[in-house]
Amino acid sequence: MLAKLWDALSAERGTPPDPSDTRDNAPGIAPALRRLRAQWTLPALPAGVRLPPAVAEVNRPPFEWAHATAAAIGTVSHRLLAQIAREGLEAFDEARIAALAPRIRTELIGECVEPGSLESAVRDVLAMLRILREDERGQWLFDLSHADAVSEWALAGEDRGAVVHVTLDRSFVSGGVRWIVDFKTGRHEGANTNAFLDREVERYRPQLERYARIVRAIDSRPIRLALYYPLVKGGWREWPFDLPGTQATLF
Repeated sequence: MLAKLWDALSAERGTPPDPSDTRDNAPGIAPALRRLRAQWTLPALPAGVRLPPAVAEVNRPPFEWAHATAAAIGTVSHRLLAQIAREGLEAFDEARIAALAPRIRTELIGECVEPGSLESAVRDVLAMLRILREDERGQWLFDLSHADAVSEWALAGEDRGAVVHVTLDRSFVSGGVRWIVDFKTGRHEGANTNAFLDREVERYRPQLERYARIVRAIDSRPIRLALYYPLVKGGWREWPFDLPGTQATLF
């Protein structure tokens, strides 16, 4: 293909290299590896050098009920939720949601969902999208009129003496309040849904309040936190972040 362009390029590019000359194309020889002594340690830092705080793992609650398939459903669902945030919920009518099935199936396979669980997992993701579209709460969460709206918001900072990296599912400003919403794609099969959701609030409260402390470093407005379970009837819980003087340091 380059031969067809060479008449126009040769004046500024010069003569092309001879393909029979392999000197410039010869593979480099990797330098010999040197092994450090088993007793070797890092030298002491010079005086005055400040050590960074340890990197902290986000305090993630144990998923005693969630197996690999549930985790894969959550991963694929969150990708779609981020796309909905970019394009708007009204762009996802029934025809488009149905047409997403092959993509969802492929992505779930990529997340190592076993064949016996695959079709059920596809149905769960599709059900989540359909419920989200019909639910007034879902419509409000993805209302394009919200100010400062962002999805999959990655932040890093120092929180309570540790370096943390977090990703917020959805955040926006409505009525002067900064909302931080965490989406959950799990189901609840038991009878007492309210008790289940109350337990989930206590389970995820530390995680969401860490998000709020980091966001507080760049936003002084009131903050409300929320959990949203589209696949659970009445699956919404919200509460205020009521520690206005508490914040992390944003990097």
